[in-house]
Amino acid sequence: MDPSTMVLIACSAGILLSLLTAFFGYRLGRFLLPLSGLLLLEGLIYVYIYSLLRLDTLSTWLFFGGTAVAVYLILFFIRRLAGFFTGAAAAALLLACLVHALKLEGFSLLAPVVMTLTVLSALLTAVYKRVGVIVATAVLGGCAAALFGLYIYLMGVDAAPFTANLIAPVERFLAARAPLVLGVGGGRSLAGRLVQLLVTGKRQVLGDSLGSDSGLKTTRKRDRADDAETWTGDMGY
Repeated sequence: MDPSTMVLIACSAGILLSLLTAFFGYRLGRFLLPLSGLLLLEGLIYVYIYSLLRLDTLSTWLFFGGTAVAVYLILFFIRRLAGFFTGAAAAALLLACLVHALKLEGFSLLAPVVMTLTVLSALLTAVYKRVGVIVATAVLGGCAAALFGLYIYLMGVDAAPFTANLIAPVERFLAARAPLVLGVGGGRSLAGRLVQLLVTGKRQVLGDSLGSDSGLKTTRKRDRADDAETWTGDMGY
């Protein structure tokens, strides 16, 4: 497959998943939240571990494919952990846009401040309250969709910049276009929050719309209560 076609497919898939996360991140959270944690962890593996392994092409595909499946399954079943990584990814992307937009790269306390805010956002999202998850997914999806979309629109789908490093071209683009990405992403994030607040109820628990165990338990309790009421009525009570 032509490398430029692969870049187009990857960016298009990123835009689609980002928009789903921005507008349906809470309603489809059981499936979408593990993806954000997966991408964050795979990126960290690529940056800090992959260069030390010195794998060939086939081994690279097998390594990242195997770790991706393992990480997704872990996060799928440990939902609070998936929420933690989603909050971290949302804060990291938003802070990266703010740092470049405000030209704060030389700030002496930048690293500890960013780390503190990222961990705080991750912990708030991990409690799985409705508002926290909605805000995190809307910010992450909105900013990511803006980043992918603007990159294709302004830079094209040339794969040459990605031959040496997959992340460096995106970092350079974000550093040069951070205000634009932040503006477009902020607008989509706001729209995503409004839509998610409208399509989810205050009593909805994450995953209930997907048939989760908590939703099934609530239905069973309601059925048992109805059966008990019918039985007592038949007995004359």
